Amino acid sequence: MYPECNCKGHTYDCNGECGGDSVYDECGVCGGEGLTGLPEGTCDCHGNVMDCNYECGGDARVNSCGECGAEDPKDPYCDCLGHMRDCAGICGGKSVPDECEVCNGPGLSKEKCSCDGKKLDCFGNCGGPALEDFCGVCYDPTG
Repeated sequence: MYPECNCKGHTYDCNGECGGDSVYDECGVCGGEGLTGLPEGTCDCHGNVMDCNYECGGDARVNSCGECGAEDPKDPYCDCLGHMRDCAGICGGKSVPDECEVCNGPGLSKEKCSCDGKKLDCFGNCGGPALEDFCGVCYDPTG
């Protein structure tokens, strides 16, 4: 191990002291405290910490769902229960777009037949040119 440093059989310790009692700890530090002297949370001599799978120096992390090693929910899902965002951006919400793609919109009214405000003519054609004359007879002025 170490050469003798006097006739009494003493040897040099790792600090070079004759008859000293310093030894290398688990981390290779002469006179060190070993693993007990490491900073809080470290699990080895290199400063690594335990991951959620209890692997020293591992890279597994707890995701937003509280699961170790799993990825966070990805689009179109917005939470750990598999919900998607509604048209108002609410995760798991109930809002839906109407016929005109307006979120929670009123939809088409009885007077309007299209999203751009067209009305039914007297023949029932959306945006059609037909009109009623003064007697209430429907006619097409274009032809």
